[in-house]
Amino acid sequence: MNIEKILEFMNIVENLKKTKRTGWIKNKIKNSESVADHSFRTALLALVLSDELNVDRDVMVKMALIHDIGECIIGDLTPDDKKRVEKYKMEKKAIEQLSKLSGDKEMLDLWLEFEKQEPLESQYIHQLDKLEMVIQALEYEKTQKVNLDSFFKNSKEHIKNPKLLEIFEAVEKRRNYK
Repeated sequence: MNIEKILEFMNIVENLKKTKRTGWIKNKIKNSESVADHSFRTALLALVLSDELNVDRDVMVKMALIHDIGECIIGDLTPDDKKRVEKYKMEKKAIEQLSKLSGDKEMLDLWLEFEKQEPLESQYIHQLDKLEMVIQALEYEKTQKVNLDSFFKNSKEHIKNPKLLEIFEAVEKRRNYK
């Protein structure tokens, strides 16, 4: 164990707590969540739903924790961002750096699986990523009296698992805006 590298790793990933999610900023959400907030809640969804989805809980939670970790270096890019085309290369380089610094080779392997959407756990993390986002959107709609319809429309097409789609629909039914 290299303590200096671990501390440097933690110093870099602290940026996730400081990086606000770009989609919320573009929609003028006050006091919006950070990337770390989102990743944490996605990991909690993975923890509580993995048995229901009949997948490996450890893989799900680990993948959820690292799915956006590269954003501590490259920032949070939205689908309409001009840099989005380069996102994979930039994020892979960031994950390689973080993996090497932390001494955790599995981090890179999990991220590559997440990007390839193989195995099944990675497909579900992509869907949980969207599900967490719409849960957050519902919270913002209620507390800030805004219509975040685009987040719901853009997410629904990505949620394929019937159990996750059922949760999505329950969230959607709680909306005041439709």
